[in-house]
Amino acid sequence: MPHKISALTLVTELSDEARRAESVNTLVPTAQGWAGHTTDGQGFLEALREHSSHGISGRPVRLLGAGGAARAVAAACLAAGCSELHIVNRDIAKGTALAAALADARVRAGDSSSLPADAVIVNCTTLGLKPGDTSPLSAELLHPGQFVFDTTYGPHQSQLLQDAAARGVDGCDGRSMLRWQGALAFRLWTGIMPPAAPMRAALGEPPATP
Repeated sequence: MPHKISALTLVTELSDEARRAESVNTLVPTAQGWAGHTTDGQGFLEALREHSSHGISGRPVRLLGAGGAARAVAAACLAAGCSELHIVNRDIAKGTALAAALADARVRAGDSSSLPADAVIVNCTTLGLKPGDTSPLSAELLHPGQFVFDTTYGPHQSQLLQDAAARGVDGCDGRSMLRWQGALAFRLWTGIMPPAAPMRAALGEPPATP
């Protein structure tokens, strides 16, 4: 898996987003060394806008995971105005540490015994990457009105997204986020935003709707 947190030790400067997230997924050479950036958070928000008309502002977020991508997504959700951010992680201490590091009254860590009716549920764990992976969330917690964003992707549909579809909950996988992450990184390296259509085709995404 990417060493997004370890990469912090390799850079001589950090973007504001990478500093807030304490996570780096893009290195840009400078005269002094390397500048660290993260495109995870903005990539997530841009992808969410493509799939959900509701966005993040004013909505509660349930974040599954506490690794590098989760850190960036958490920081982006807070900046975008979520009403609360509840971090659920298998390693409770790691989830609690992330909540403390974010230093925001809207953030807490704990279990996922209940979900708000309008929650945006974001899976930043590795569960879903492999066929046969179990869901990181009980299907009984899913209800129409919520939105499931599973950052995993592959030729198969994750169990989490299968459960969401079966219970009438809208959702998407991580391909659009991956596309945005890559496009934003490409712009950092070249100053050019690449065209989306060939990236969509390479990832097996449907064409953009007009």
